Amino acid sequence: MDVRTNITSQLTFDALGNNDPVWSPASDAVMFENIRSGKRDFYVQTLGSREGTLAYGSTDDPKWLDDWSRDGKFVLFHLPQPARLFAIEMTGNASSGEPRLLTEARVTIDGAHFSPDGRWVAYMSNDSGGYEVWVAPFPAFDRRRQVSSHGGGQVMWRSDMRELFYLSPAGEMMSVAITPGSGAKGDLEFTAPTRLFQSPLPRPNLTVDLYSVTPDGKRFLFIQPQTDAAANTPAITVVLNGLSGIGNK
Repeated sequence: MDVRTNITSQLTFDALGNNDPVWSPASDAVMFENIRSGKRDFYVQTLGSREGTLAYGSTDDPKWLDDWSRDGKFVLFHLPQPARLFAIEMTGNASSGEPRLLTEARVTIDGAHFSPDGRWVAYMSNDSGGYEVWVAPFPAFDRRRQVSSHGGGQVMWRSDMRELFYLSPAGEMMSVAITPGSGAKGDLEFTAPTRLFQSPLPRPNLTVDLYSVTPDGKRFLFIQPQTDAAANTPAITVVLNGLSGIGNK
């Protein structure tokens, strides 16, 4: 959708499970999942074209697309059961080489996003027993830090890397302030999470991205599930011939 004109343009023209779109670094193409080969692989489609080209395919199925780094060199994706997060090196719009395993979890890894400078990855995992937000350096992934408290998912970076946003299990939009670290490794320093506002999603699915945020962190766009008014209408029961046979008693 062009938000200036409110005009929408169709991108894909098949019904083969197109999911999890991510923008290319130049915003001139979209990578997404498609099952045209009989399994879930990743395709890239340039805006204005009618068909995508294969960016990465493997025998692993399902696999879920997460993010594309701003320099265009890496793509993040994860596998379920057991949960594993991978990075693929990219040459243009196609993968090159084998995926690199970054981390594993007991049950779930989801919603991984590169920091704007490409040196960090924020993601959601349930290693602590519930969904929480973690940050780790890329590509080393040799240490990590939990930045959420009391649950969280759908993590997003502000473009200047001074703030992280995520949703709590109750749909509260949370903020974590970030400052550059002063240690030898240059680790980021995070404040305790603070509540910004109650989102229109009271019980969000923390494994599905349902919002986006502008680069300056001042405006948020939410996807609200459509409610079916008919489903909330009380049912009317009609009994036909309900008195038949009663008069003889």
